[in-house]
Amino acid sequence: MLFQSASSQVFQVIIIVRTPKEMALAVLLVASQKTLPVMVAVVEQLRGAFGEPGLLVLPCVAAHLNQIMIDSILVNVWLRKSNNASSTGVKTA
Repeated sequence: MLFQSASSQVFQVIIIVRTPKEMALAVLLVASQKTLPVMVAVVEQLRGAFGEPGLLVLPCVAAHLNQIMIDSILVNVWLRKSNNASSTGVKTA
């Protein structure tokens, strides 16, 4: 839900600025990739209140790896969609 909210705000800014579609998709992916540094910063601010900080970072790293896999799937879907549209001569928005 947080990802959807953030991505909708990013897309609103991108639409206002009128950037190309490829640039908008790149910005969306880069914005989603900054989750690991944010999570590590939050764990650091907890100062061990919920356990050993080194152990608390492990789920953060696992979540980040999942995000990378999801992003790679999205890129493949977008690439196939783009290739299909260009091969049929249909222009996508």
